[in-house]
Amino acid sequence: MKMDFFDTHFHFYGDCEPESYRDEAAAAGVKYLLCAGAGLHETSLARDFANKVENAWFSAGVHPHEAAKQT
Repeated sequence: MKMDFFDTHFHFYGDCEPESYRDEAAAAGVKYLLCAGAGLHETSLARDFANKVENAWFSAGVHPHEAAKQT
């Protein structure tokens, strides 16, 4: 039985190209990715990641440690 892996939570900070992150994940057997945003800026990075990578989605949110910084 073949099973596809889904990375259900990672943060992308823009320190590499989204495609290279995807390729590294694929080499580990991960087919689907969910990029989590923990603040406004990080959510924008997560959205951009998901727009560039097939089988990737993003979540928008504010981590409690970031809540005081959001306007």
